[in-house]
Amino acid sequence: MITECYIKGRFDFGVGKCAVVIVEGTEIKYKVGWVVPAKFEYGGEVIQSDQFNCEILAAIYAVTWCKQNGKKIINVYANTSSCQKWYYRREFPESRAMMGKAFNEAAEGVDVYADYVPKVDDNEFNRLVNELAEKAR
Repeated sequence: MITECYIKGRFDFGVGKCAVVIVEGTEIKYKVGWVVPAKFEYGGEVIQSDQFNCEILAAIYAVTWCKQNGKKIINVYANTSSCQKWYYRREFPESRAMMGKAFNEAAEGVDVYADYVPKVDDNEFNRLVNELAEKAR
């Protein structure tokens, strides 16, 4: 079975927010939203929060959760077409090298696909992940 991961990264007024909704079939297996500081440490480097880094962080979280729970085929749904291409190709721009390395390490040993889903898509799980990111405190 394919495990679907709806992810969201935001950065508004100096505050980053991430959200993840993990689904199998029509059943929500896990959902979470959290705040990311303006700067955070990852892999020994200080990373500046922005929309892209928050979204990559959400993707890392989702893939890691799936892997830890025995999920082998994962589809990541992102509403940023740039990020979707990075996840699918597993190629990240140099400015996102540390986050890309972390994503690729998280994705080792599982099949990860990525699809773009528009922010206005009328999909209940996409709406939920957007709501979780908006409400994260």
